[in-house]
Amino acid sequence: MTSKAMLRAIACASFVLLVSACGPADVSPRDLVAGEECEHCRMTVDRPVYAAQLVQSDGIHRVFDHPICMIRYVAGEERRGQGYRGSIVARYVADLRSRDWMPVEEAVYVVHASIPTVMDYGVVATTLSEANALADSTGGEILRHAGLVARFAN
Repeated sequence: MTSKAMLRAIACASFVLLVSACGPADVSPRDLVAGEECEHCRMTVDRPVYAAQLVQSDGIHRVFDHPICMIRYVAGEERRGQGYRGSIVARYVADLRSRDWMPVEEAVYVVHASIPTVMDYGVVATTLSEANALADSTGGEILRHAGLVARFAN
């Protein structure tokens, strides 16, 4: 093997090792940090039970004090430049009861003005059984994430 071919082989092997070591970005939700600000409204995210977050393909986590803030942030970014939704690899909301993170596609939302939340949105995320009970007690409406986006992405 010539020295030029040897250098190419070493360069290719080094590139393969470098790329394989980088791996995909972590798309799991992260813990909130005290004093952290909502990416949309800039209020302090001090009530984690209503929080939301998204993860971009570059590994950046963006945190919001409410799912509606996340929806409006994404809608605003889409209006500013095409393709922002394509860079989002995961979205999470806090479950009202357990306060655990759950993917937005698994969450069920109850909407009613009498439900106290940050920003007075009157929207909470929870499981289907909890949502049914809360909707029955408040007269609230049950929505999935797509319905929430359709209503609030203005």
